[in-house]
Amino acid sequence: MRPRRPPILFALLPLLLALAGCASPAKLAERSHDALAQGDLRKAYEMARRALEKDPSHPDARSAFGEAATRIAIDYRTRIGRLAPIDTIDAAREAIAFRAFRAEVAQHPVAIATDPNDLEIEMVLCEGAARLRYRDAEHSLASGHPKEAYRRFLESEEFDPDYGDVGQRIPETLERALTHVAILPFENQTDVPDLSPRIAERMVHESERRSASPSLFFTRVIDLQSVLEETSVAQMNRMTREDALAIGRRLRADRVVYGRYTGLRVDNATYDFIVPLYRKEIIKVAEGPPQERWSETMMNVRVRERHIRVVMTWEVVDVRSGDLLAAHEEPRESFARVAWSDYRVDGDCDDYRFAPDDPGSPRRERAQVSVERWKEAMGSWTLPAFLERVRTGPDRNSWSRQYRGEFISDTRGRPVFLAALPEVEDLVFVALHKAEEPVIGTLRELDSED
Repeated sequence: MRPRRPPILFALLPLLLALAGCASPAKLAERSHDALAQGDLRKAYEMARRALEKDPSHPDARSAFGEAATRIAIDYRTRIGRLAPIDTIDAAREAIAFRAFRAEVAQHPVAIATDPNDLEIEMVLCEGAARLRYRDAEHSLASGHPKEAYRRFLESEEFDPDYGDVGQRIPETLERALTHVAILPFENQTDVPDLSPRIAERMVHESERRSASPSLFFTRVIDLQSVLEETSVAQMNRMTREDALAIGRRLRADRVVYGRYTGLRVDNATYDFIVPLYRKEIIKVAEGPPQERWSETMMNVRVRERHIRVVMTWEVVDVRSGDLLAAHEEPRESFARVAWSDYRVDGDCDDYRFAPDDPGSPRRERAQVSVERWKEAMGSWTLPAFLERVRTGPDRNSWSRQYRGEFISDTRGRPVFLAALPEVEDLVFVALHKAEEPVIGTLRELDSED
């Protein structure tokens, strides 16, 4: 078993790290020489660089920096010489990295040994790599892979920005590589009014917002108005693949996304109950000290629950070939639990209990049933918090669409204070909250495919 470190070491760790950061140029130079002796060139260079930044005139720091930088330069030349005969691309990448290293070293006031052949070797390798990637790009275009060609042209330009007409080929190829996608309103089999166009609006808006971003770089989404002009009301209620392809052709889309909302199920449950509440009262009597008494009242609590299930399916189809590119099915659901009471307490809500504090009271055993029923129905609501909500908040006797956002999360753990359950159609919209995300995820997976 590995011995445990004393806790004091963990407490001192931040201090030790701070002290290391405050090391003197001489100490950092010493560490650089040690790392160099062990063959850790990068650590040696980093220690020397930090020493030089602390004191550019320090002789040990200058010596350590020059030695570490020279060793790294030699290492670069060795790797480039080894790669050049067998892999022009990798050799060119190493040459570019070597160029960046030389530029960094040049920012410090220490001269290192240079080789005049470095620039010539770099130029030859980069031109050769640019030529290879340019040829690869043309081959990809000829093979019907413009997205791959675009990436190859970009690589060619990275190796040599002035190679041939690569600067012109990049935007031309990007235009050919773009995929124009039409997201159609999904077929609505739930009978919820306006479901398809309203969620389609979200899908298109969010997809358009992300188009040309790194996640949807090649994807361009056709605006919803153009889609709706080509989609009939009947097709929103019944959309076949042939319909989707015909709409896609009229829109000059490369791909269409279409789907449906089906399998709507609604389950309701009731948890109404009456719970005894107790409050301590102090009774003054004519003779003797005041007496303590626990008064009992009954509170009616109305608890309702509605569980919505709906299935969302969608497909992505290539308009030209009619091939199915992706197909997904995702069950969606929403839970709504509401709790309500019109019981208003007198005095401080914290004075109310499920049972008297008196340990000998026979009502304490009966109170356990109330406690268990309360936890089952009311979740994280505490009795004082609920009583305060009843007393100070709006009555909320009926459902209003403005409450819909309160049901985005599962409310069984903490019922919403409300007398009526949300309407079924509102909970369908809740169940389909962010329904655009999995669809956009599918487009993201297909984005780089030609």
